Amino acid sequence: MTTIDADAHVVECDETWKFFDKDIINLCPTRVDVNNAGSNTHFWSIDGRLVSTGPFSETDAIKAVREMVDTSGRLAQMDEIGTDFQVIFPTIFLRPVTKRPNLERAMCYSYNRWMAERVAEGGDRFSWVVVPPTMIIEEAIKEIHFGYENGATGVFWRGFERGMLPSDPYFAPIFEEINRLGMAVTVHAANGTFEIHDQFPDDTGIFRFKVPGITAFHNILTSKLAQKYPNIRWGFIELCSQWVPYVLHDFIRRGERRGQNIDPTTLMADNNLYVACQTDDDLAYVHRYAGDSNLVSGTDFGHADTSSELLALQRLREMQLIAAPSIERILDDNPRALYGLK
Repeated sequence: MTTIDADAHVVECDETWKFFDKDIINLCPTRVDVNNAGSNTHFWSIDGRLVSTGPFSETDAIKAVREMVDTSGRLAQMDEIGTDFQVIFPTIFLRPVTKRPNLERAMCYSYNRWMAERVAEGGDRFSWVVVPPTMIIEEAIKEIHFGYENGATGVFWRGFERGMLPSDPYFAPIFEEINRLGMAVTVHAANGTFEIHDQFPDDTGIFRFKVPGITAFHNILTSKLAQKYPNIRWGFIELCSQWVPYVLHDFIRRGERRGQNIDPTTLMADNNLYVACQTDDDLAYVHRYAGDSNLVSGTDFGHADTSSELLALQRLREMQLIAAPSIERILDDNPRALYGLK
């Protein structure tokens, strides 16, 4: 069986911006190191703000590997940990980066071309998610097409995007095109709204990064987006899966008040919803709700945070939290279906 890492990351570097629009080169992100109590903290300077370079791992993956400068080294490490295939997510776009449409477009344009170049070096062992500049609808659609034509198997999304949830009519032209292409929309633990991101600076991450994706999951159910766009698979990545029974239960209770009889065991499958689980989830409990075809898993390769576990896919097999055939679906069949992999 193939082992598919449904959530691996690249950590951006100066090379990421080599395709940046020369007309606004003065706005190009630049690296800044801030000395804090004797240790350096790394940031990107973007449009007058310092944006974290991310919680990258110094030990799980060396710099050249996590930045995909050394793709052969990355492939060698994948062999060591028993991973056949990685789906690559960005790091810098996990947060809102700018309110300038032209700067967002330039960053997405350069990132997407650089990422397509990096992934192509990996042959048939990588795919990636394309990042759309949603402030300019026509540019977002152009970038989605570029990704589709250059090995992207998903479209990167944040649960809160510019103060809007996925059901907002503003995004309809984007989703219509994704539906036409038959791609996945991957809602990662992330936040695309400055006001929400900045509201609680002491939040360690659950409000700013986890809650948006969980809210988007519920929003897709209540707004019937899955019925409106039946060719889109919706992935919810790096949020763990413990919340799935609660959100499904809440949705079902609301339906019961309207006289609806909803089967919780088929709800995710009926709505093309996939969720990435972790090894410390109560997987037997979650599996009762999610069913056999709608859980995936990832390592968060390249990062170092509460969701990172370099050997997660190996451990899922070893821990036997649910039946072995169901584990194999989590590691192969389900991510293959989510991302439309051949």
